[in-house]
Amino acid sequence: MLSSPGKRLNFILCSLLVIAIFGAFCRVLTAEFTDYDGNLYVTQNFFVQRGLNAESLKWAFTAVYAATWQPLTWLSFMLDHELYGLKPAGYHLTNLLLHIANTLLLFGVLKQMTGSAERSAFVAGLFALHPLRVESVAWVAERKDVLSSFFWMLTMWAYVRYVQFPRIKTYIPVIIFFVLGLMSKPMLVTVPFVLLLLDYWPLGRTLFSRCSSNLVCTRLSNKRLIFEKVPLFILSILSSIIAYIAQERGGALSSLDKMSLGIRLANAAVSYIAYIRQMIWPTNLGVLYPHPRDTIPILQVIGAIFLLIFLSIIVLRLTGRGPYMGVGWAWYLGTLVPVIGFVQIGAHAMADRFTYIPMIGLFVVIAWRLPELAGCIRIDGKKGELEKEQVSCFRFFRFSILPITAIIVFIAFGICSWVQTGYWQNSIALFKRAVGVTHGNSIAMVNLAGVLIREGRINEAKAYLMRAVELRPGARAYNNLGLVAEKEGKIDKAIDYFLEAIKYDPSYIGAYYNLANLLIRERRIEEAVSYHKKQLRSNQRIPTCMSVSP
Repeated sequence: MLSSPGKRLNFILCSLLVIAIFGAFCRVLTAEFTDYDGNLYVTQNFFVQRGLNAESLKWAFTAVYAATWQPLTWLSFMLDHELYGLKPAGYHLTNLLLHIANTLLLFGVLKQMTGSAERSAFVAGLFALHPLRVESVAWVAERKDVLSSFFWMLTMWAYVRYVQFPRIKTYIPVIIFFVLGLMSKPMLVTVPFVLLLLDYWPLGRTLFSRCSSNLVCTRLSNKRLIFEKVPLFILSILSSIIAYIAQERGGALSSLDKMSLGIRLANAAVSYIAYIRQMIWPTNLGVLYPHPRDTIPILQVIGAIFLLIFLSIIVLRLTGRGPYMGVGWAWYLGTLVPVIGFVQIGAHAMADRFTYIPMIGLFVVIAWRLPELAGCIRIDGKKGELEKEQVSCFRFFRFSILPITAIIVFIAFGICSWVQTGYWQNSIALFKRAVGVTHGNSIAMVNLAGVLIREGRINEAKAYLMRAVELRPGARAYNNLGLVAEKEGKIDKAIDYFLEAIKYDPSYIGAYYNLANLLIRERRIEEAVSYHKKQLRSNQRIPTCMSVSP
């Protein structure tokens, strides 16, 4: 079965990747559901807990819930519930298996396109083990990330097959996998642009590109290459419209009045550089990086813009000799566009999960550029002697230095990922980590306090809430302070806190719910009824301690 050396090598590399992923991420199998959207997606989701039936299927395809339309993601959770009930290990196992599948597909597609098993395995290894992947794998509610990426990889695989055999029956799978990916998460809207990049390198299908592919290169005009992707572009536009409407209805979008275009552009520039820094030195990773809004230092913004321009110029100068440079850099910049903050969704400035696909572009640049830097070129000596020395030096670098360096990097990233998954064991560890590695993270403080309240750790919760109110007063902070005051027996103060929460956000149903229940216990029925009526206008099931979603 594995008679050829190439197949044996592929099998060994794939086996090593699977073993390494399990080693780095195995701790997720002992993790609990977290209070970070876990209630919306699983623990308090009525339709998910009904399992796979006609009513749940209808809801999955018609509901705009959790500020998004993602029917396949809901179906995957329903299937998990059929298999595992409410045991978190099963849900985490599904995420982990999807990440393994994505890694193997990435390796296979890259190798098929480029013919380089070593470089493709290096990219897949970085993708698999980097600590920035932990959020996508360990966060059950982020199933949409690993699931949509699974269909992203299948779309690329189908496209490579279409390039080999360009006909309708090979193009249809491209559309099918693309649609399935969009139904998991709309981040796939950039796929048509990525396929155009692959046409340039390594597939060599453009008139001005040279063939770097392991496949037979058939050059086509730019118009022809764009025209064949028109169905994909149409689907991307439709998905973008649906996603925008869903986010708007879910109240996740920030208007330009709340956050100006200038602030968004400044944060985008800083985030692009911050992600690169995290790729190289992944420290202080947390579940939520609060948006700095208008507090970003102007020098930091100028420096980030300068670095982006400088790096882009270098890439453009090197692309002629190494087309992978331009493709990898454009992949990184382009696939981040939907989540870089031009359309601001939620309260975060950036997020580890947003790099799941974009970082592949930078990994490709590294994997293909490093061996080329091993030419060991000298400026003296005869031509023939120089060529022999360069070949000898390159072989030594390729077969000795690079593999050893790669192993060291993989081990380091694997250990970092293993440590990072420890912070996802439970909600308290998760939010304490976020508070510890970020500055002024009032949202993480409020979420942490909500968990502490449920565990009866009232004094700890109160300290975090008072600090959160000092940093950024808000409805959720005052709502949880009301719960603290209620447990302390300070009823009048609790009522004042709930009313303050409603004042800050009149649409915040949790405060109405908690206030009405408190008034009922105090036998102030008429007042309670008025607040319950406001609460009942919402179809959502409201937990007692509200946690803030991104």
